Amino acid sequence: MSGCDTWIDGEWGKAQCYNSSAVTKTFKIVVTCVDFWDPDVTNYADIPAQSQGTLAGHCWGAVESVVAGLA
Repeated sequence: MSGCDTWIDGEWGKAQCYNSSAVTKTFKIVVTCVDFWDPDVTNYADIPAQSQGTLAGHCWGAVESVVAGLA
């Protein structure tokens, strides 16, 4: 089953995603920053079939939350 593990590493939100399907899929990470002046980050990555990839987003201050999965 395709899915992602997420974690916060200082000012970075990160996700390790695995694509278990037979075709390339697009995954998305959304990193929410704590400070109102610090814009939230959304990034995308195409992960080939039966492969894994790492996605990341950076906040200038602290990271509030990280959500990742199929786009």
